[in-house]
Amino acid sequence: RFGKSLLISMMSCYYDCLQQDKFEHYFGNLWVGSHQTKEKGQYQILYFDFSQVSYSGNNTSLEENFNNYCKGIMDEFANTYEQFYYPWFADEMKQKTFVGQLDRLNLDR
Repeated sequence: RFGKSLLISMMSCYYDCLQQDKFEHYFGNLWVGSHQTKEKGQYQILYFDFSQVSYSGNNTSLEENFNNYCKGIMDEFANTYEQFYYPWFADEMKQKTFVGQLDRLNLDR
């Protein structure tokens, strides 16, 4: 109960490039609203909440549940940020496994 999730949500709103139009609403009356950094609203946010992954006991392993959860998050990311890639980006990502999706986003190559 230290506010970790709230901190992550706040950082997501601050840095997400798709939240720029809501910045004033979220932060306008706060110190951070009047002391903005150049990174404000500059990033695509990929957020994992691993507390959502558990062993369900129904013939699926923890590893399978983990991969399914991560793939769902990556599919959501692709839908949300498709405009920064190309028109069929989300459909292409849905065809890949989670590891394939991560490989596709690897910008160092």
